[in-house]
Amino acid sequence: MRGVFGLISLLLSMALIAYLWSSHTASVSQSNKQLLDQAQQISGHDANGKSVLESIKTAAGNDGGGRMKSLVVKSIVPGGAMEKFYGLKTGDRITVVGQFPVDLSTDAGTADTILLDAYEKSQPLTVTRDGKEITLPLPSSGGNSPLQSVEKSVDDQVKQIQKQLGQ
Repeated sequence: MRGVFGLISLLLSMALIAYLWSSHTASVSQSNKQLLDQAQQISGHDANGKSVLESIKTAAGNDGGGRMKSLVVKSIVPGGAMEKFYGLKTGDRITVVGQFPVDLSTDAGTADTILLDAYEKSQPLTVTRDGKEITLPLPSSGGNSPLQSVEKSVDDQVKQIQKQLGQ
């Protein structure tokens, strides 16, 4: 009889360990997915390991004097990293990348490098689309990276504190 109770307690202990292990593994796996997405963005690559710049083709948008004023989106891969994160469309004219106006660049290659840097750092783009100037990513576009979520959370907390202090 002691042997039966010992065996049952051993089996119950093993079942409990297996349950705890599986629930822990599921939460680690979910965290891993979020961190992997963040690491891919920081490295400038999409989920397939391709460079983000492979998902977009741009050209210099020059003024009448030949000076570059914007970066024109010539083509974009549907479902690619630049479309998913920023919501860019063919024909968009990128005028500001992060905090730098495109007209400070000397050529489209330099502007593309700055564009990649902005993607890696989750910085916004100022774009002219259909004659209107917009900032991308739009808040509802789903282009929020984990870094932006943390920054937004901190900004929200600061606003709440200021509201409580009557500022």
